[in-house]
Amino acid sequence: MKHLYSRMVPLSGTYVETYFAGANTARGFVSAYPSMIREGDFSRVYILKGGSGTGKSSFMKACAARAETAGASVTLLLCSSDPTSADAVILTGKDGRRIAILDGTAPHTADPALPGAVGEILNLGQFWRPETLIGARAEIAQGNAKKRAAYARTYRYLAAYGEITSASRELLADCLLHEKMQAAAKRLLSAFPRGGGYSEEIRYTSAVSMKGMFRLGTFSHLAASRFTVADAYGCAPFFLDAVRKAAAERHCPTLIAPAPGETETPLELYLPDAHVSVCSVSAGLACEETESAHTVNMQRFIDRRALAACRVRLRFADRCREMLMEGALEALAEADSAHFALEEIYKSAMDFDGVRQLREEIAAQILRTL
Repeated sequence: MKHLYSRMVPLSGTYVETYFAGANTARGFVSAYPSMIREGDFSRVYILKGGSGTGKSSFMKACAARAETAGASVTLLLCSSDPTSADAVILTGKDGRRIAILDGTAPHTADPALPGAVGEILNLGQFWRPETLIGARAEIAQGNAKKRAAYARTYRYLAAYGEITSASRELLADCLLHEKMQAAAKRLLSAFPRGGGYSEEIRYTSAVSMKGMFRLGTFSHLAASRFTVADAYGCAPFFLDAVRKAAAERHCPTLIAPAPGETETPLELYLPDAHVSVCSVSAGLACEETESAHTVNMQRFIDRRALAACRVRLRFADRCREMLMEGALEALAEADSAHFALEEIYKSAMDFDGVRQLREEIAAQILRTL
């Protein structure tokens, strides 16, 4: 497991609050939109439509830069398949008003919940030159088919990865000193004030993408107090779950970042009221590069005899996980090749002057609203 996570590349976001807009997981693609962009909580939500290469990411980034210059704060949501691309931006004015701009195309298809009143569709497809795309119909169909097949293969690998991971953690659960671990988690949080009410929200800080495995250090950058969990044999998620339960008992709101390829198992936690982050150091280099006030060594909570009895099975499971993740990344690399070819077709058909004019109009609307 340590070798697998060591492949994760630290990724610096443009903004302090940078997350991924979803995740490629054992359950397929999972979107962060439902938890992070609830239309009723916003003054305005702009939903961009258009194919690959129509300029949606550049549109969002340019509007975000204009809003930041005017004093707004920016939350950036990166594409989980292409971390160089933006899937959404959330802009918050000084008076708390919020505006979102998001990519509303598959796999995170979105449409307005309050059309006109809040939500508005911006169709970048209006700036296509249809004759160019009609002429490239066969290439577009072939590229889409290759991309779909690559993603289907990716999710089969990730589903198997999830099954092996679950089996491995079932073995590890019998190797831990749970009471000792839970007591340590409670002590960790006892130094901080109780919260005003418990809640849990998911934030994605890692990605299994078309360009490899990536990790954001957002929680560590936000935190005033940082705890790193020195993982052993893949046991860190159990300690993070113990902290999660302790946070619930102390009524502390908690942000949970799932492990790569997973939907529930925590990679790291952030308690915003206490400004505390807890992350597994074997899960990526971003946490290891951030100074930490405290380190929790998981070796303290392991029953050595129980571990010895299942060590061979754990090693076998880790080898299986490695190969399955490798298969998923290879399939995603094939999807990247098809995606890039489609982008080039659509770029050749775009009137980007028209896109820029629309972007300036929307940026002006955003500044007036904020």
